[in-house]
Amino acid sequence: RSSDLIFGFFILMLIISAYTTQLLGIHALFGAFMAGLIMPPMPRFRKLMVDKIEDLSVSLLLPLFFVYTGLKTEIGRASCR
Repeated sequence: RSSDLIFGFFILMLIISAYTTQLLGIHALFGAFMAGLIMPPMPRFRKLMVDKIEDLSVSLLLPLFFVYTGLKTEIGRASCR
């Protein structure tokens, strides 16, 4: 239960830092990178975070990527010259 709260806090911190850097005019990726830098250097904690993020990305982000890519695909005449 506590690992879910820690993961939720970590994701919230990641989103807030990415949003803040986006408001400052810097790419949001830098904010997420800075949030990752302050992660404690404990191997057990990092393994827990990697496992949870892997679950989130495989079950949510990967399907969204393919849906978004598929919807933007235009199958039509290709201009080959």
